[in-house]
Amino acid sequence: MDDFVDPTLLELDRFAIGQPVPRSEDPVLVCGKGQFTDDVSLPGQAYAVMVRSGHAHGVIRGIDTAAARGMPGVLGVYAAADLENAGIGTLQPRQVMNNRDGTPMLSPVRYALATDKVRYVGEAIAAVVAETLAEAKDAAEAVLVDIEPLPAATTASAAAAPGARWGAAHSHGGGYRAHRPRRPTGRHPDPGARCGEGLRGRVTPARPGGPR
Repeated sequence: MDDFVDPTLLELDRFAIGQPVPRSEDPVLVCGKGQFTDDVSLPGQAYAVMVRSGHAHGVIRGIDTAAARGMPGVLGVYAAADLENAGIGTLQPRQVMNNRDGTPMLSPVRYALATDKVRYVGEAIAAVVAETLAEAKDAAEAVLVDIEPLPAATTASAAAAPGARWGAAHSHGGGYRAHRPRRPTGRHPDPGARCGEGLRGRVTPARPGGPR
């Protein structure tokens, strides 16, 4: 699949620093009329709580859900094997792009619940469904997960270091770089070429997101 770059993204004065960006959701939120999933209450509604990994990388040695399944209000406790038996497949990437050289971007297989390994802190391992949120939370705490910790790349610099391989956390080889995008062409200027200098720096995001 070829890359598509929205021409409006190349307009330097459209998304410049300090440029106001209108947001369509503001009037609803400012007036207190926003509605969230926690505001929904339907007859017979159930609640789900995820049992998540506390390790950045590790092998799942066992999952014991027996105690949780017998707790009050619990309707079901599901692990990866249960989803597979129900015919639920993998999560598909929402957007697939090619690298600069035309090769497809790295798209590792992802599951709704961890199978043999956990690959980042907070990865869902099991799902507990109960009649109330409190009952789901109590049962989730009763799920016992045995994880053997493994080395993990927890920073971007560690992931970019020579020899860092996704094969350590994923079933395929290759580096941690998921995608090498094409440089914009056309009237979008190259600041480095214009000023004759290059810029290099380190940026630490305030809210890291996504599997690492």
